Amino acid sequence: MNKIGLKIAANSFLKCPYVTADSQPVKLRRNGQWYEGEVSSDAETVFVSVQKHYELESKLWFLIGIGYFFISLFGLFDCRWGGKFRCLNFTVQIKPIQDTHLEIKFLNFVQNGRAAQIVGNCAIDEISNVYYCNKLLRRRRRILALVETLIWFALIAAVVCLVLHRFGII
Repeated sequence: MNKIGLKIAANSFLKCPYVTADSQPVKLRRNGQWYEGEVSSDAETVFVSVQKHYELESKLWFLIGIGYFFISLFGLFDCRWGGKFRCLNFTVQIKPIQDTHLEIKFLNFVQNGRAAQIVGNCAIDEISNVYYCNKLLRRRRRILALVETLIWFALIAAVVCLVLHRFGII
């Protein structure tokens, strides 16, 4: 049984990374400027993947977006999305030894540029290591922004009608 120790540098872009080893999620704990986790594997090669997920990627993206809009008092206290929807595709194949340590540091965002630099004491093969902007998420966010604007106009129209009705104008 080989133990693989993972250390992932925490940065402002990757606040909550989703890490898998051979398609199994890895539990990470925050330790200062690092996320640390450990994986045990009998396999000769292990695939390690790091991803960033947004709520807009789910099947119920529209309901989640509108729900957050209402919960945040019509978007007044909503600060979840940036608008750039920067994603990363980082997958490496490693050949673990008895006590393997991997250290992953993420680089600054550059469209279609390298996402991370990895250092370890075993054989490492990069399968994918790239940043990209997700255009589908950007389009979904624009749709939500349009719907939220329409809800605001409907809310203002309802308040104006109630005030006018109260004073007997309508």
